[in-house]
Amino acid sequence: MIGFTLSPSQMAPPLSLDIWCLILKNFKNDRLTLHSCALVNRVLVTHAVMLLWSDPFDENLSTRQVTALVNTLVSCLPNVSKPHLIRYGIILPTAPQPHFNYPSFIKVLKLDQLSRGISRWITRYATVEVNSPFPGNPLIVFCAHLSAEILRVVFVNCFLNKIAIKDSPWISVLQDITPWAYVRCVQRISELHIARVDYNSRITNLIDLHNLSYLIKIWASRCHEIRSLYIRVGEESQSFHEFLPKLVKAQDQLIKVHFSTGNNVLLIDKLLTALQSNTSLEEMDIFHTSLPNTFFHILSTCKVLSKLVLIGCKQHDQPLNLDLSSLHITQFFCKNNIIHPENLRLVFSAASTTLTTLILDIAPLDVLSTLSPRCRQLRHLVLGITSQPYDSIELLQDLQNLEYLAFCHVSKRFVSTYHHDFYARLGPSLPIFLQHLHTEYIATPDDVMKFFKGCIAPITILGLNQPCGINKFHLIVVCEFVRRKQFPLKILQYDGSNKEYIIKSSNFPPEFLDSLKELLTLEVETLHPFDTDRWSYPR
Repeated sequence: MIGFTLSPSQMAPPLSLDIWCLILKNFKNDRLTLHSCALVNRVLVTHAVMLLWSDPFDENLSTRQVTALVNTLVSCLPNVSKPHLIRYGIILPTAPQPHFNYPSFIKVLKLDQLSRGISRWITRYATVEVNSPFPGNPLIVFCAHLSAEILRVVFVNCFLNKIAIKDSPWISVLQDITPWAYVRCVQRISELHIARVDYNSRITNLIDLHNLSYLIKIWASRCHEIRSLYIRVGEESQSFHEFLPKLVKAQDQLIKVHFSTGNNVLLIDKLLTALQSNTSLEEMDIFHTSLPNTFFHILSTCKVLSKLVLIGCKQHDQPLNLDLSSLHITQFFCKNNIIHPENLRLVFSAASTTLTTLILDIAPLDVLSTLSPRCRQLRHLVLGITSQPYDSIELLQDLQNLEYLAFCHVSKRFVSTYHHDFYARLGPSLPIFLQHLHTEYIATPDDVMKFFKGCIAPITILGLNQPCGINKFHLIVVCEFVRRKQFPLKILQYDGSNKEYIIKSSNFPPEFLDSLKELLTLEVETLHPFDTDRWSYPR
């Protein structure tokens, strides 16, 4: 090897700080890479730490990691906090002063995660005097006051982009924090989650929801840039409900809402009414709510709405005569709803030409007959087979762009009465471009044979999930068809609960196991197609 040395003029110029910032932002969700970057030099460590602490309380963190985060936050507390905590029986461990002001980097505050982390930290690190003179559960008392001190530091030092208050019995800690600190740190928030803060009567007795009312009132008057708003409340306490519609109405840039109000029709009506002047809404999720007529009037005015999710909703009124021609949704999730069929059909008819994803837990024939002639853009379809006979499955042939098809919620009546003919007719009825078929029920290997014999779609992924379990004969039939007919199937998905039974206890001969590995990739399917929060449907 010949050694040589570059002169300073021949060396590539170093990257500017702005370029490094852009590079690191691409690894915002990659904690491992950011930790590695923090070890390079002082420039990178500063920006890596800022990104790591922008959303510190990730839900995927382990208990040890969350406890370490709280330990760092405690070390950032000012000296004036220590006498106050000692008064409540909390003696902080001695720790060196940190190199960074970590609270100033926080952009996402999840109050429930912070509270749980503090409760774990107290049991591990802090010295507490259980015989403190203050009433109530000692752990809750300690956590509440330590949370208040940490939140005071966070509110004073940072500007938040997102606040999440969920299932937290520590909301009462907000009462001791100076109001101006709220105003300063929340003026720039773009995402707000208020979830289940009054669902549990045990929690309601522990917290003072008037403090939350005050906080929501501040948000309504000071925050006008919220783009995503998540509201899930119950009926046990309505002390803060009057401010929620004002909060909705005050937002000029709202593009996503999630409302869940139980049987509180008055509140959901006020929330939806507050949305009527909104012209930027792109996504609306309504969960477990009694729908007023206002909801359908909103649909007639939301010209840019692209995703609609209705789960567990009720609507018992007579059919409405509305013009929904301006509705252009591309994704529609509809599960466990009791909605007048004519009103549901009204939505389908208006959106049929633009739908690309439809998840429907009931599949009456008239819905399919309405969809198939017009839904030329439909790519992902999930249908629940009810007790009705499925005589019009050939309607699927019109959906020529369909890539993903799933049948779920198969009823016992369907299994006992109609399954003998279902898969024999399903194969030739599938769109010729279908690549992914997922079904909860294939009764016997004969059904698999019927399906593959008639199937003309180039399916590459097949899901064989079913409640009664999948046996090895299904795999044998599938692999034989793939081998003999050069079927393009590459991936076989199956219920995760049957993994041990299929692979380890099936007594497959070694040569067949080798052929399985060559022909197919076996994937454990653990997410249900109707799970809209976790199911990563194809896009």
